[in-house]
Amino acid sequence: MGVSRRLWDEMKKPLSAGRALRVVLAGVTYIDSSGIAVLVQGLKLARKHALEFVLVSPSRAVRDVLELANLNELFAIEEAR
Repeated sequence: MGVSRRLWDEMKKPLSAGRALRVVLAGVTYIDSSGIAVLVQGLKLARKHALEFVLVSPSRAVRDVLELANLNELFAIEEAR
């Protein structure tokens, strides 16, 4: 949960400044409901400002939780180039 708060603080800076955000999740080995909630908050803020919000290379752990919560279709997801 402590990481979730820091993640939100870092994500809202560019979004509040009107910049799109790409969140690289390749190294995430564990994510819980608070982490997913932060990603949803980020997506909502991006949409409010008509900004792009992309999850990049989510790990299998992240993908599994997104699928379990039926949120995988909600997010734009890309693989790293």
